[in-house]
Amino acid sequence: MKILVVDDQQENRSILRTYLEDAGWDVTEASDGLEGLSVAAADRPDVIVSDILMQEMDGYEFLREVRRHELLADVPFIFYTGVYTTPKEAKLARDLGVTAFIVKPKEAEAFCQHIETVLKNIEPGKIKPNRELLEEDRFFFEKYNEVVTSQLKRQIKDLEEARAELDKQEINYLNLFNSIRDVIVIADLDRKIVDINQPALRTVFGYELEEVVGQKTEILYADYEKFSTMGKVFFDEHDTTIWRVVETFFRRKNGEVFPAELYPLKMTGADGSVVANIGMIRDISKKRKTESLLNNVFESMGEGMSVVDSDYKIITTNKSYRKMFGQPGVDMTEKRCFEVIHGLSRPCHHEGFVCPSKKAFETGNEEMVIREHFDGVGRKFYHENRAYPLMDESGQVTSVILVYNDVTERTQLEQQLRQAQKMEAIGTLTGGIAHDFNNILSVIVGHGTLMQMKIAPDHPQRNSIDNIMQAAERASSLTQRLLTFSRNQIIEVEPVILSDVVSSLRNLVRKMAPENIELEISLPDEAFIIEADRSQLEQVIMNLVINAGQAISGHGRVCLSVEKEDIGQDFIQDKGFGTPGSYAILRVEDNGCGMDKETMTKIYEPFFSTKETGQGTGLGLSVVYGIIKQHKGFITCDSTPNAGTTFTVYFPFTEKMVSLPSEDHGPLAFVEGNATILVAEDDDNVRLLLKELIADAGYEVILAVNGLDAVKTFTENRSRIDLVILDVIMPKLNGKEALVEIKKHNPEVKAFFISGYTDDILQGEGM
Repeated sequence: MKILVVDDQQENRSILRTYLEDAGWDVTEASDGLEGLSVAAADRPDVIVSDILMQEMDGYEFLREVRRHELLADVPFIFYTGVYTTPKEAKLARDLGVTAFIVKPKEAEAFCQHIETVLKNIEPGKIKPNRELLEEDRFFFEKYNEVVTSQLKRQIKDLEEARAELDKQEINYLNLFNSIRDVIVIADLDRKIVDINQPALRTVFGYELEEVVGQKTEILYADYEKFSTMGKVFFDEHDTTIWRVVETFFRRKNGEVFPAELYPLKMTGADGSVVANIGMIRDISKKRKTESLLNNVFESMGEGMSVVDSDYKIITTNKSYRKMFGQPGVDMTEKRCFEVIHGLSRPCHHEGFVCPSKKAFETGNEEMVIREHFDGVGRKFYHENRAYPLMDESGQVTSVILVYNDVTERTQLEQQLRQAQKMEAIGTLTGGIAHDFNNILSVIVGHGTLMQMKIAPDHPQRNSIDNIMQAAERASSLTQRLLTFSRNQIIEVEPVILSDVVSSLRNLVRKMAPENIELEISLPDEAFIIEADRSQLEQVIMNLVINAGQAISGHGRVCLSVEKEDIGQDFIQDKGFGTPGSYAILRVEDNGCGMDKETMTKIYEPFFSTKETGQGTGLGLSVVYGIIKQHKGFITCDSTPNAGTTFTVYFPFTEKMVSLPSEDHGPLAFVEGNATILVAEDDDNVRLLLKELIADAGYEVILAVNGLDAVKTFTENRSRIDLVILDVIMPKLNGKEALVEIKKHNPEVKAFFISGYTDDILQGEGM
């Protein structure tokens, strides 16, 4: 077992080490209570044996700190002393939680047997320290000082009563007197210094004893006023019932003024009369500096912090808390937290809110909640509120520390991320639907085209077939818009001047705008060149202008403009997207009905529309969103109900030059031939349609049902096949993967891909 021996005399520690190690104990040492506390906290012993008279921290203070320490509170603690043996001294030790006394000196065998007997007879829970002594400094020091003073009185009385014991008593007195780290001043009734303990006098005040003996105690005070006040209140009266610790200021030899606790006492003679004044002085300058440091740390924390009691009254707050809730110069103590933060007249949980303070008081655990708030000027922000319970020695929660973190930016980013993920999921779903729909349309359009080719214009069924084809074209247009939103439509980008594209649509958009709407177009002289698919860019402009016009009832105004804007980190933090740099801006602004925030979160979703049933597909802004994303741009929307809406589209600049228009060679002609073509398509209807169309043109057709089948069929027929037609999305191997394998057999083979949904397989590979 491990035993910690604490004594300020090396000789005593060596003797006890020998005793205990011979008995099989694992022994560690410390020279005083302060060192002993550190050693015990680092390596918890099974029992502590300590002297009482020690410098730095004596046995009583050491015992008190052990019983207050969370890890050491139940460690058996034995005093080994030859000085503190009276009932009053023993009572103080028991009240502090001592396990047993062993009176010096003891022989080795008796000493070890005594320890083993004490440990064997320990009853769990029997030792119950006085909680007030452990927790209240002033109460402890009053009792502590009573014991010390009692000891001093006994020593002085013994000097008068028993000269034969002078040497022994003098040693004991000096050991006691000089081992106390507080300064003990003994002065006569004229307040002239008779004695002061060393080295405390030297450590605290910087004086040698001969410099102060015979001087009035005024030499120790900060100024005459403090000296006079203490005299009037305590020392000039002969009342022995004054027991009170006061704080005042003293002055060191070097002139430094410092705060201290003064415990004034009266020394009485055998007849009970007052014969001297005693003042115990404790330097609390380090304590005050620590308190000041902790307060500075508390005030400097970026998080808002407060402490509330069980009635939700605010005990203290820091600067960030006061600033966060719009009252930087206001004393909030004694106010209730729900009044200050929420403006409520009763606790939050009565209003249906989750209250972390209440939960922390109930559970004794850390609690957290994120709440929406408004600062002193009405700006909305979000804070993360964590509640940490503070408990007394019995485990009862007495107060709660509340820590407030402004998580507005994080919350907004999370909301934007959820919106982006939702749009991505909708895009994936939409693209998949469009793919399957395209396959169906391919069969309808293909067979419809064949029927148109074979049926004369005056045939009775020709009109029905034409109607079928018109409906199929409308369905195909819808599919293309779905593909545009899901960003799975192949686009052909080229350098274009943004203002030229807007200018080319000037007449068209003016004609489309109702007469009650004034259309303003503002274009710069500078050419802002971007990379874009011109037709899709035109679609973006038209959709935004049409939407703006439809948002206006009665007379109104729509502004279409092109500008340049530089965005930085402020923009990115506010919006949650973007890359720093310069952008060409397309802005469409109206003064129509506007939108609320809930509507704005849904405007880019396919088929969402605020129009009445039958007045729109709900795909206009979805298509705009998809086109802009494919162009590596982004779009913002600012709107206020009844005040209008502004859409701003950001396109990155390009350094490429605008190309001259290419020569139009007219439509491609369908050429008949007699070559052999391999067609790979996993959809049965589309595969058979392709076979019929190609075969009608005079070609021989070989079919494959998936990518792996295409590779196998080509390998078996590579000498005959002149051209390979591959669907992009197929099982086993997709179109691109199949072509890679086919080219291993014939690198010169000609091939092309067909698909209504590529999922960027071809675009990403530069095909």
